Amino acid sequence: MDNLTRRARTPLRRRLPGMALWAGNACISLFLVAPILIVMLSSFNPKQYFAFPPTGFTLRWYAELAANAEIVAAFAFSLKLAILATAASTLFGTAMAVAVHRARSLAAGAVRGAVLAPLVVPGVVLGIALLLYFSQTDAIGPFAVLLGAHVCLTLPFVFRIVTAGIESTDRSIEESAMSLGASRAVAVLTVTLPLIKGSIFAAATFAFLTSFDEVVVTLFIAPPDTPTLPVYIFHYIQYNSDTLVAAAATAMVLIGSVAAWLCSRKASLGRLY
Repeated sequence: MDNLTRRARTPLRRRLPGMALWAGNACISLFLVAPILIVMLSSFNPKQYFAFPPTGFTLRWYAELAANAEIVAAFAFSLKLAILATAASTLFGTAMAVAVHRARSLAAGAVRGAVLAPLVVPGVVLGIALLLYFSQTDAIGPFAVLLGAHVCLTLPFVFRIVTAGIESTDRSIEESAMSLGASRAVAVLTVTLPLIKGSIFAAATFAFLTSFDEVVVTLFIAPPDTPTLPVYIFHYIQYNSDTLVAAAATAMVLIGSVAAWLCSRKASLGRLY
């Protein structure tokens, strides 16, 4: 008996909970995705102002987006900042996760709490704290300050995701390598890290998206002459409401979607190999 026949013979009252669950999930998904779809569809509207549904189709706003020197500079600045923040947080977060995971001392618990603290601190509070802290010295350049802030924001995600990856591995594999003469460092580099490469890639992707989309903390400490793309859009939409903003937002959504797709692809390959 195939699944369709079995489902047809199941009483309706037994299928109602499942149908209600699917309907609820569909409504929640639509609620979450609908605003994004509206913005993306509005970016093809030929009119100067926001309008939905679109009255036509044009790529004019994407052409203006690519020709806008300020937006291109903000995008390049955001990309550079996100790549450096991702590299730093992935390196430090992975090293800390490996070092702290199996430790049971009070110092290890303190390190875990300090690393995860930015997750529970509001962005406004963190931005003000970083602004007050770094304003006390002129020895650190504005870009280094902004990079440090983004590393603080992305490091907890990398640490938590990599820790989860380590917890899912079999500890006996690493211990077997050490019993055969490998040092702890060699065992970690040649056994543990290859086993959690999918988690590391996922953590790096999440760190990149977090840094690239960050607005609140960046508003407090970003250099006024070189804003990031989200900050530029935030300031732009305060005085303008044209469709160029929808095109810029759609471009950011596409970048995030590509990064998420690459993450899922890499994670799948990690499970196979």
